Amino acid sequence: MRIRRASVKDVNDIVRISENDGYAHSLKRESVKKYLEQGSTYLIAEEDMPIGVIKYGLCEKCFPEIYVLSVKLEFQGRGIGKALMKKVEQDVSKKYDKIRLHVRNWNTKAMTFYLKLGYKPIGIIKNLYEKSDMHVQMIKTLK
Repeated sequence: MRIRRASVKDVNDIVRISENDGYAHSLKRESVKKYLEQGSTYLIAEEDMPIGVIKYGLCEKCFPEIYVLSVKLEFQGRGIGKALMKKVEQDVSKKYDKIRLHVRNWNTKAMTFYLKLGYKPIGIIKNLYEKSDMHVQMIKTLK
């Protein structure tokens, strides 16, 4: 498997990954274009077939944050998400000692995954994307 930076030519592949990850909310083409303009998106491929994507953001005044992690359903449980997370953690640990993310409170599969990687819940965010939407904010110390 190979991890590489995603580019504009990967928009359709990234949308397809998110449509086939078993999660109810898939990425929209316009959102993916914005992610790619920011440059902090990685794609993982098996035999040149994209199977996973991760998007993170960096800022000088706060922690870096993982915004998107999506792996095609048939490839889940094989270390792909973990490899993408480790890649991002390595990148951001050069400048930052912590990283954060948030996950919908009902997504216990994802929460369990993040807990196993060392992320700790630190609070609840209400109405983040939709009214009555609740997310658990999680953080990991990298150094």
